[in-house]
Amino acid sequence: MLCSPSAPLSSPSPALTLPLDLDRVATWEVYRRLQDLSIPCHCGVHQPLRVSAETPLALAQIWSVVKTQIAPKADQVAHLNRCWQQRISK
Repeated sequence: MLCSPSAPLSSPSPALTLPLDLDRVATWEVYRRLQDLSIPCHCGVHQPLRVSAETPLALAQIWSVVKTQIAPKADQVAHLNRCWQQRISK
């Protein structure tokens, strides 16, 4: 991260606003989960979900929540199985 002398280290970086164009069910599920995580988001009628990523952590959480909604269930099951196999083999 680059800092300029005129910008104090404590000043927050501007939020990145992302439009997420998902189907209606996924939009609702993502919206609810992001609300649970206290990530600012807004959804208008027939509009994409708009999400504000204010920190790198929030961006990672947004990515994770969206991925769980759009990834095929078979891929999610395979990923969980790989995680369990790694845990068992340690």
